Amino acid sequence: MGARAEVEKVMKKMLKGFDYMDVKEIPQIDLYMDQVLTFMGEHLRSTTRNPDTDKILTKAMVNNYVKNKVIIPPVKKKYGTDHVLLLTVVYYMKNFLTIDDIRRIITPVSDRYARPSTYSVESHGGKRRRYTLSDIYTEVFDDVQKSTDHLADEVRAKLDIAEKSFADAPEADRDMLQRFDLICQLCGDIYVRKLLIEKLIDEVCTEVEPEKTSKKNEHR
Repeated sequence: MGARAEVEKVMKKMLKGFDYMDVKEIPQIDLYMDQVLTFMGEHLRSTTRNPDTDKILTKAMVNNYVKNKVIIPPVKKKYGTDHVLLLTVVYYMKNFLTIDDIRRIITPVSDRYARPSTYSVESHGGKRRRYTLSDIYTEVFDDVQKSTDHLADEVRAKLDIAEKSFADAPEADRDMLQRFDLICQLCGDIYVRKLLIEKLIDEVCTEVEPEKTSKKNEHR
């Protein structure tokens, strides 16, 4: 594919500017709505297609998420670290999942681990560890980052396949057809993964009631 260098350039630029929000970047004080919108806009700007014009988050979106129990409600009109983490997860998921699907994924986690409901979980070593939503977000997005790091290799493998297609096409059309082949491969990959996620939600992510904590542990 004569356009291979062009694809590599686009991919390199995208991956260089793409970064997940670190928990340490979140202010350690509760924020009002406008402050949340500003913070999210600044830290997720590089993930948009049109950074200068695309809206990251609006007041209406946040209110809708709270109303539909996708995220926990604010406390006295203020939003803490857990709210920002949940909004970040919603931001990434809403591009390919419905609000109801996102709620079904997030609710069991936020019910157990968002402040003030923090539950003990049995660790592999037999000791009990008290997880927070920050712990979970950090571990999950570390894994997501590892997957993203392999993206370039996956795209190159698809490029190799595309370059072998349409070998007998007119030279003037070959690049265009091979680029079309690559994009269709990527779309097919997204479609299959989206379908798998939906099946997991429908068949595995059942509605689970949060566990009950004892009076003794409620105020720790």
